[in-house]
Amino acid sequence: MFIDYQSNLKQQFEQSVDYALKDIKGFPYEEYQRNLERYTIAERWFSGEALQEEIRVANSDKEVALYPVQINPIPGSVFKHSYVLFGETRDDERPLVFARAIANDPESETDKKLAQEVDDVLSKIWTDNSGRALQYTNGTRSQIYGGCVFSLTWDWRKAVQMRKGEINIKTTPIRIQATHPKYFIGIPDSTNPFLLKESWVVRPITHQEAAENGVTIPEDQVPWIIEHITPTKMEYTINGTDTYIVKDGKKVIPLSGKNPFGFVPVVYIPHLRVTGFYGINEFDGALGLIKELNLRIADFGDAVNVDAHSLVALRNVNGAPKVSNLIPGRKTLDLGSSLLAGQANQPDAIELGSSSASSSMTELAELLYDQIRRELNIPAVADGEDEGSQRSGMTLYIRMWPLIQHTSTERIYWTEGLNVLSRMMLLMLAIKGKQNEESSMGITFEHTEMLLKQVWAPQMPRDREVLVNEIIARSSANLGSVEHLLDMLGDVENIEEEVERIIEWMERKSELEAPAFGDSQKGVSGSPSTKPTKSDSNQKGEK
Repeated sequence: MFIDYQSNLKQQFEQSVDYALKDIKGFPYEEYQRNLERYTIAERWFSGEALQEEIRVANSDKEVALYPVQINPIPGSVFKHSYVLFGETRDDERPLVFARAIANDPESETDKKLAQEVDDVLSKIWTDNSGRALQYTNGTRSQIYGGCVFSLTWDWRKAVQMRKGEINIKTTPIRIQATHPKYFIGIPDSTNPFLLKESWVVRPITHQEAAENGVTIPEDQVPWIIEHITPTKMEYTINGTDTYIVKDGKKVIPLSGKNPFGFVPVVYIPHLRVTGFYGINEFDGALGLIKELNLRIADFGDAVNVDAHSLVALRNVNGAPKVSNLIPGRKTLDLGSSLLAGQANQPDAIELGSSSASSSMTELAELLYDQIRRELNIPAVADGEDEGSQRSGMTLYIRMWPLIQHTSTERIYWTEGLNVLSRMMLLMLAIKGKQNEESSMGITFEHTEMLLKQVWAPQMPRDREVLVNEIIARSSANLGSVEHLLDMLGDVENIEEEVERIIEWMERKSELEAPAFGDSQKGVSGSPSTKPTKSDSNQKGEK
């Protein structure tokens, strides 16, 4: 039985919204509905619900599963892509991907100080907002929905508490949110898709959350919050009603008003952007193959079942055969005697029919699964299969190339998006700092002019022994600066500081070794040192 999931979703959507979204001025209703349908179908495939389809048996009212085995490689591929996207990250408080400011003048101590201040503030904001979890959540969502959304909100409550010196669990005035792409609509700038002209977020909330924003919704209705942000204004409504900051049960300040920042603090990062603004997900190209694989595996299972329950025919048997147990667990069939005494043909039991299952069925299933892996960019080695032979680390790394190359492309979009997001954080602090310096966390407009880069972890585990040996060999042959060799190690946060520490340690080590070197010149018996005196040097010079 075919189920029209899109029609059902459209009907449910229209029934759940108790007011007309299409009547909201400027709201891209058709685009929102198309995205919602597409995302819901993607969710059904990720959860496996799309493989729970049933068909009606011929000449019967009974329905059976169309895909009884329900083989679904999508969840595994999504998690593998997410893991390789972020790579072998360190287990600390930093986000999986973190920003580093680049000093405009590497020789200027002032610029280096500004860069360090930017690094510290951005790291603190991400840590304060559980950045590691947010980034991984959006990395996984990107594989399913074709993209992810990061939104920035100025936390006025925290800003006030910072000025008053009150205690709060949160220590920064910027809130980072992983907005669900299912409820997001973005209208990009024509020159840069990472900068938005408009951002719409339409999502269901609880009645309690609606009340906290000054709006009371009847229990038989679903509260929907609409967030509309442009470079000039911010609008927040619930089921068409304006929202407020509520204090002591009274509506104090309206949430809607002028946008103080002059830009939309929302960034959409696509999984892979091909033809339009929204990205494509990781598995759409493999859905037909997954259906075919499930059908052919079901056929193979039916064939095995037929072979296991074939008919048995008896011939030349007089009467019904008897089944007995000669030994425990071993049944014996007694065919008795032939139909006629003295007959040459002896009683016999034969199995009717030929084998239904064949090697070609197995080969077809393997062929389909291999093609699914190609579509999902999941090589066999990613599942722990090395094809039954020992391989070098480089060989296995090359076999991982389809997955590495794909996630490296994803990193391109993530790097651009996170750079824009980081600069937005700095601008928000600098703009608010003009009103109250304590809310700026020390960030000024001078900080916002610095170049930014994103630091990523290696995608695959590194052979540290080989890497360290290479660095030692290059250092001995003077084939690399200290800065470059430290950068190769990949575990040094601030290379310039590390170089200074190395120099300090070498100087200290030299000072510690100097007395020991001087004592060694005196000899083991305590005799005077054989170091030449000034008079000796003069005599040698005269000679």
